Amino acid sequence: TKLEEAIDLLGTADQVVSNDSGLMHIAAALQVPLVVVYGPTSPAFTPPLASNAHITQIDIECSPCFKRTCPLGHHNCMKQLSVDSVIKLIKPTL
Repeated sequence: TKLEEAIDLLGTADQVVSNDSGLMHIAAALQVPLVVVYGPTSPAFTPPLASNAHITQIDIECSPCFKRTCPLGHHNCMKQLSVDSVIKLIKPTL
C-alpha cells in the first residue's frame, strides 16, 4: 500500500485499532476514533494527538524498553495485554 492510499483508507474508517506507529498518528490527525495498543513503547513519548484516542497497555517491570525485539525474549508487554482490554475501548458503530 502506498502512503497516500493508506491515508485515504484510514480517512474512510469508522474506527482504527493500531499500535504506536506512523499510521496511528495519521489516523489521529484525521480525527478517526482510535484505539492504540502500546507494548514496548510509551504514550508518554509518542501519544496520539487526538481527543478521541484511547490507549491500552499493561504495566510490567521491563516496559517500556523501546526495542523492536524483546531483549528478554518473552514479549510479555504484548502477550499479557488482553484482547478484552482492546475490545472494551472500541466504540460500537451501530
